[in-house]
Amino acid sequence: MVTASQFSWKSRLSAKSRPSAWLSLVAAMALALGMIPAQAEQTPAEFFEARIRPVLIKECYSCHSSQAPVLKGALNLEHRAGWQTGGDSGPAIVPGNPEDSLLLSAMKFDGLEMPPAGRLSNETIADFESWIKAGAFDPRSETATTAKNAPLSGMSIEAGKQFWSFQPLTQAAPPALQNPGWAAVATDESSTHSRLIDQWVLARLEAAQLAPSPPADVRTLVRRIYIDLTGLTPSAQEVEEFCKDQRPDRIERLVDQLLDRPEYAEHWARRWLDVARYADSNGSDFNATFREAWRYRNYVIEAYKNDLPYDQFIQEQLAGDLLPSTSEEERIRKLVATGFLMLGPKMLSERDKLKLQMDVVDEQLDTIGKAFLGMTMGCARCHDHKFDPVPTADYYAMAGILKNTLSLQGEIQKYVSDWPEVPLPIRAEHRIALEQFEQARKSLQSQLASIKKQLNSSTGSTNEGSDRQLELGIVVDDTAAEFVGEWKQSTHSKPYVGAGYRHDDNADKGEKSATFKTALPADDEYEVRVSFTPAAARAQAVPISVTHAAGETTVKLNQQKSGPFGGLFESIGRFRFKADTPAVVKFETAGTKGHVIVDAVQWIPVRDIEAHRAMLAKAASQSQANAERDKLQNEMKAMEGKMAELLKTAPPPAPKAMAAQNTPSFADCAICIRGEPHQLGKVVPRGFLQVASWEPAQPIPADASGRKELANWVAHPQNPLTARVYVNRIWKSLLGTGIVRTTDNFGVLGERPTHPELLDALASSFIQQGWSTKKLIRAIVLSKTYQQSSTYRPDAAAIDPENKLLWRANRQRLSAESTRDSLIALTTGLETPDRDSPVKSLGKLVAENNPKGGAKAIQESRTRTIYQPVVRGEISPLLAVFDFADPDFVVGDRSVSTVPAQALVMLNSPFVKESAQQIARQVVEDASIPSDGRASAIYLRLLGRPAQEEEIQLANKLAGPGDLAGWSRVAHALIASTEFRWRD
Repeated sequence: MVTASQFSWKSRLSAKSRPSAWLSLVAAMALALGMIPAQAEQTPAEFFEARIRPVLIKECYSCHSSQAPVLKGALNLEHRAGWQTGGDSGPAIVPGNPEDSLLLSAMKFDGLEMPPAGRLSNETIADFESWIKAGAFDPRSETATTAKNAPLSGMSIEAGKQFWSFQPLTQAAPPALQNPGWAAVATDESSTHSRLIDQWVLARLEAAQLAPSPPADVRTLVRRIYIDLTGLTPSAQEVEEFCKDQRPDRIERLVDQLLDRPEYAEHWARRWLDVARYADSNGSDFNATFREAWRYRNYVIEAYKNDLPYDQFIQEQLAGDLLPSTSEEERIRKLVATGFLMLGPKMLSERDKLKLQMDVVDEQLDTIGKAFLGMTMGCARCHDHKFDPVPTADYYAMAGILKNTLSLQGEIQKYVSDWPEVPLPIRAEHRIALEQFEQARKSLQSQLASIKKQLNSSTGSTNEGSDRQLELGIVVDDTAAEFVGEWKQSTHSKPYVGAGYRHDDNADKGEKSATFKTALPADDEYEVRVSFTPAAARAQAVPISVTHAAGETTVKLNQQKSGPFGGLFESIGRFRFKADTPAVVKFETAGTKGHVIVDAVQWIPVRDIEAHRAMLAKAASQSQANAERDKLQNEMKAMEGKMAELLKTAPPPAPKAMAAQNTPSFADCAICIRGEPHQLGKVVPRGFLQVASWEPAQPIPADASGRKELANWVAHPQNPLTARVYVNRIWKSLLGTGIVRTTDNFGVLGERPTHPELLDALASSFIQQGWSTKKLIRAIVLSKTYQQSSTYRPDAAAIDPENKLLWRANRQRLSAESTRDSLIALTTGLETPDRDSPVKSLGKLVAENNPKGGAKAIQESRTRTIYQPVVRGEISPLLAVFDFADPDFVVGDRSVSTVPAQALVMLNSPFVKESAQQIARQVVEDASIPSDGRASAIYLRLLGRPAQEEEIQLANKLAGPGDLAGWSRVAHALIASTEFRWRD
């Protein structure tokens, strides 16, 4: 994989050759650098501890470990060397090759059948297949696990308190510097902290005998600041205005201006949504629609807009429903904030509801651990954490708190669990309007039900009359007729004889016919009747020929009017037939207009008709019932119209939120042996991580769920993790890498801080400044460290190849949404967003009625990406290929991959092509831009700098003065270039 530090066009081409070589290569190849949707996932260690080790312990150790009375098959699965050496059949696992791994074959019951108790679930087998395919990472050594019943635990609590991330914050004075003048000049509180940053960075550089890089040029710096603070590239006008501003505080002014723009809040809210694993659907086995998730999204945007103190931000997300409020608006905001706990994916169709409950608690606890504390809590569900000082008892102490939160409620359908949606407070007039509407709706529904009941009764009478008619003579249904041409079967209009009837489709008239034949029992005179359902769309003159003893007679039948016999049958005449000659009735379509209906033909002996005259009289009276039925149908249509009009005037429904609420009663949680909810150990009092707590620890009251106390503990200034983790997230977003590079893991498996004193200084000042995100961002951006050039220096790289000491700025690629949003802003302009639910039109499942949902919606919309739906399992290709965060996980550090798939997207995406055409059209149609200035105009719009002479010459070769297609190609090449897609 090629990383930004290893390759860039600027650093590989000389100043003389760069323009022509760069643009010609881009025009020809468009993108050598692209990115693959390598979604953020658990680290190999986390995956092993969460998905692999518990299964081995539960299912395999009884026969294949030192705990077994007899080591079966000579295979020990207790440590890495065991499966590498294997047993009697050889190595049990071939890393990277699931097909040749005997352990996986046994799990699949393919030849071998292990475990003997029964085949494991498909999900578990898929986990092992993924683990083996990824290289079968296994941290277990033989010496650590051979002892019988050896505990699976990492460092002790006492040792853990000596680990750097669990020690209290310290704020040491920066050391003396050889070149103190390089640090930022302190003029206010923020710049004082900026100077503090520079002092600590410069101290490390001087110790390594490295010099910092000079400041970035003004155009590079202004583009960097716009992208980092708003997620959007600046317009050409914005860049030029900044370049013309010669005031000494122009950078401070720009930063303050951007921090007050709504684009800042939208951009930084999206970064937090990565951490909060935000999505508008459940994903997993039952991809249910989260119609109310958008409220949490808007809450996060408003929190960043208003610079909500981070400690309060934490408290509201974990326990907002339990916090006091001074107004209805504040109460709603805090209730919506707890959607943080509800947004995770859930296996809703899990039939073991106790297991499902503990799975949800585990997901919530793991999210809280990574998001706020930088800890992998989920590893302690089955056993003491293998690496970090997190015993299983601490896990279940915190799990007991979350178990007192109602996260599941009822069923969507059989066996499929639902989640609660909490009603939000509404105004009195809104409540009254809803009540009045509901009364009117129920009244109309009652009237409609009464009419439908009468109508069904009337329809039943009609069918009864029709059935009586069928008792006469001989009836031949359409299923026994001979058809020529295409006839369509239907059951739409009732009543009818048999299972349905047939009709033509008003096409190919004259080429279709239907013939009914029968043998009659005796020579006699018969009345011939045909059945049909009348309607205005029927033919008025259907030619029907009757073959009888005297020859053939053709009659015309009007099928728009109902027949006199039961409302279904109509007589077409009386004829004499012979028993030894088939009686034939043939329907023709020649000359007809409207549908021709073919249902059944009836032959009735005339002598029998008189015997049924009483019945016929009753059938005649049925026409009155038909009239009554028609009247009822009209009344029903009118009532349905009233209902439709009422629904148009309906007040907005009472709002609901995906929000947390406590269970009716509270209890502590028992330890689940090996993570099994049905194998319980001792009950653990609710509490927090011992290693990150301070004295005196107060027990959680019996009449409290513990969630408010959890929120206060996480957000407390004495918590050694919280401020460090958040400050590190902000630093990573602005500098490209965190002071702790594993942004979601501050434990033993995480990296150590490159500047520990600086991290603590920033965390301490962050708390002292009221947990203000804006002040923290301002201090970092105003530092000389942030404003350095990103130019590669071989001499410095030889000493610090990974730039851990920050001797230059790191290049960063634009995020997937920044690329999309910037192109829209530079072309048509971003549309005003619809801030409500982006999935409100979808069914309970996102797959239902979803012609424009998910990925399709994002391709058509011109609003900012944060307002578009995030459907689990259906991320837009344009976003996915550029490493959009996987909403199934906490993603504090998105992957930055480089693969040809990105080049293909940038070359072939209709969206990118359209953007290039619009940029070209702007330039060509702008009368103020001379024809020889179009190249520079495009460069200014897309890259924030004028084109160089060689670039101008090459662009002019690709496009003539009025050549819109040619200038579109130039714009397309620049959009696909590294310089556009990377900040710096």
